[in-house]
Amino acid sequence: MLATFGAVAFEMRNPEESDPLQGISRSFFASLERDGGGAIPAVLACVLVAVGVAVVVWLRKEARRLESEQRLLDAQHGAAVAAAAMHTERRAWVRVPAHLAMTVMHVDPQGRVRYQPFETQNISAGGLAFLSDKPPAKGAALELTLDLGERAALQLRGTVVRIEVAEASRAPALVALRLDVVPDAARERLMKWIAAEEVRELTEARKGRLCARCRRPLADTADVMHSTCASAPG
Repeated sequence: MLATFGAVAFEMRNPEESDPLQGISRSFFASLERDGGGAIPAVLACVLVAVGVAVVVWLRKEARRLESEQRLLDAQHGAAVAAAAMHTERRAWVRVPAHLAMTVMHVDPQGRVRYQPFETQNISAGGLAFLSDKPPAKGAALELTLDLGERAALQLRGTVVRIEVAEASRAPALVALRLDVVPDAARERLMKWIAAEEVRELTEARKGRLCARCRRPLADTADVMHSTCASAPG
């Protein structure tokens, strides 16, 4: 083995015997350059272009995916904010006891439109409650008219959000209705009626004790007028 290694090393050191190998190498590369040398850069260029196109396509798909996910997140966030605002607004509406005549429209099994009278138990600008022996299902959409004792009844739509069944077996259930479709004019009429009802109830509770200046009900029985009225000039 050592003898063989020495012979190979000698051949590599011998320039005369290595010249044929160098000639073969030069001939090979010259032939490659003459016959197909121009194709190699073209193939490399095609490979690079293909890789670049693939990268661009992937980046665009990734950008579209991220944009779609962002739109979905924005929509969910907007819906959550709107629901929270609506819930806060409804919770802020004043609810007063009220026994008003109302009529609920429904369709019987034969497809005929029926109108069933009820009486409200309480009411606010965002909902009302009434008693029913046969309450509708939770989530049912109702169309109704509400009589405020004015020239025209209010046309409203709402959704049943809660049903409170009485402990007594034959007692009617309390149906809580959320008002969904309320025109601005109808909402204004409803809020004015509720405000007037609050004043009337407060006056009744105070046995007619009114402010000596503005003649509105007093909130503090120890005073003869409101503090704002007392500090007002004249």
